[in-house]
Amino acid sequence: MQITARNISVEDLYTRLREQQARKVDVVVRATDLAAEGGRVRLANQKTVLGPAGVTAPNGLYLPLDTFLIHLADKFKIPLDYLRRMHANRPDIFDDNLNGWIHGHTFGPVGEAIDPAYKFDSDGRNFLFRGFMSDDGDPVARGLMGDKFKIVDNLDTVAATLAGLQEAGVDSVGTADISDKHLHLRLVAPAVKVWATELLKDYRSPFDNGETRFGGDRGIQQAASALERNGGDPVLNAGIKIKNSELGFSSTSVAPYALFLICLNGQTVESDVVRAIHSGGRQGPGVVDWSDDTRRKELAAMTARVRDSVKAFMSADYWERQVAEWTAKAGKPVDDAEATIGQVSATLGFTDAERDTIFRHFLLGGQRTAGGVMNAITSTAQTIESADRAAEFEGVAVKALDLV
Repeated sequence: MQITARNISVEDLYTRLREQQARKVDVVVRATDLAAEGGRVRLANQKTVLGPAGVTAPNGLYLPLDTFLIHLADKFKIPLDYLRRMHANRPDIFDDNLNGWIHGHTFGPVGEAIDPAYKFDSDGRNFLFRGFMSDDGDPVARGLMGDKFKIVDNLDTVAATLAGLQEAGVDSVGTADISDKHLHLRLVAPAVKVWATELLKDYRSPFDNGETRFGGDRGIQQAASALERNGGDPVLNAGIKIKNSELGFSSTSVAPYALFLICLNGQTVESDVVRAIHSGGRQGPGVVDWSDDTRRKELAAMTARVRDSVKAFMSADYWERQVAEWTAKAGKPVDDAEATIGQVSATLGFTDAERDTIFRHFLLGGQRTAGGVMNAITSTAQTIESADRAAEFEGVAVKALDLV
């Protein structure tokens, strides 16, 4: 089963998440219910449960995804690079290391007492195990969180977001990405447009000059088809971006998001992001099955956050202030493009390959200003395969205005 997706429509996202929801395995387990076996993780001692999604039979071998390895490294204080290397090249050592940390060492050879110096107790903690029962019969282990982790599923996040938009009385269109770690949902309001004439002065879309978006234009053009492109006029649509992690790699957040219609570049305002932490009450061992009342309360809280964020962020007033602030900095000329973009890239942590793409987009974009550097970063985001990395570009692009 494919977990990740890039630049899909909201309708496709909802269908995909409903399918994934039915295949999830969420169990609070004792550490000693886990064991490494042939580079996989065996889950044992769990009861089969009949729930709304059907029969959940958690026991068996799971293929650990990299997200699961990240959690193992954190929970058992094993260096991540070493853990990845063992898993990829020496599953026997991977098994020995993980089993030693989980199960300890409490027995000696038959008939012999163990040397007290080599006696170590098993791990006594409980964890939330998250997995998928794949359609090819090869279940995967996605994550291992603490037993106080509050589950906020992507499907619930999308449902609450759409409900919040409805309560706010805003029609929207958008696209979404799903990575191993995050959901990124971008929604813009076709009716809320703001002119950015000076900010985008002389700017040309690199995608009209030979550059291509990752995966082509299908997903973003589906959303853009509902927007009036204004014949290339310098206009942005007001929006929000929802970010969620089912595995604890980030909080659930709502950020202001602008879609520039001339190029379909997206940009978030990270300084105004609204976050909610995934932390709840401690849970005992067993299959996680939230009550209807608990789910309603969680959805209501998320819906309210989205509704309030929509009122604040999907408004012309908000984006007129942002555009004015950016425009005041964007006109600074760039005389030595290669040196400037090299310095900006080093400061913002871009790789050499990313720097080269930004430089090419800067030249194609035609703006020899700080604003041109910012726009080159957001257009480069559209060419990046990793959804999480692309989201980082959209979040830091505005910092370039202060670095030129």
